[in-house]
Amino acid sequence: GDDASGGRASPPYRAGGPSAERLEAAADTAARQVARLENLIDVAGSVTETMDGATASAVRVLSNPVIKTAAVARGTRKAARRLTKSEES
Repeated sequence: GDDASGGRASPPYRAGGPSAERLEAAADTAARQVARLENLIDVAGSVTETMDGATASAVRVLSNPVIKTAAVARGTRKAARRLTKSEES
């Protein structure tokens, strides 16, 4: 062809457009950001698992004494009511 390039094929990116190096650098930056985000998600998942485990352990450790204390308190109230009723009679 009779064009200004002297018959050569024009490059895929013209002057002023993104160069291959700039596109590759942008892709590398995006890949690093995705990797960082994946790491943050992994850490958040690990923290959540740890907290779930700690919560379950705390419930197991505390629930039995709390239940026993509530049962003793209820029994004490019943006994106090019975004593009060028998004294009134």
